[in-house]
Amino acid sequence: IKDYTLSIYNTKGQLVKRYYGSKDDFWVRTEIVWDGTDEQGRQVAPGTYFYKLEYNGHAVVRKMVLLR
Repeated sequence: IKDYTLSIYNTKGQLVKRYYGSKDDFWVRTEIVWDGTDEQGRQVAPGTYFYKLEYNGHAVVRKMVLLR
């Protein structure tokens, strides 16, 4: 298994934030807490976002809502 990536997108499909993880911690329980900021550290607007987890040639996309 290769390293994994968790990407967060807004409803326009624009990348908001990206997290990377190593294969060494993939099979243990991992929690990623998004603080509601973009790649530049700016607060993003409340609303609907999508996250995409990519690992080992697979991808899973789910919807989430950011509340303030």
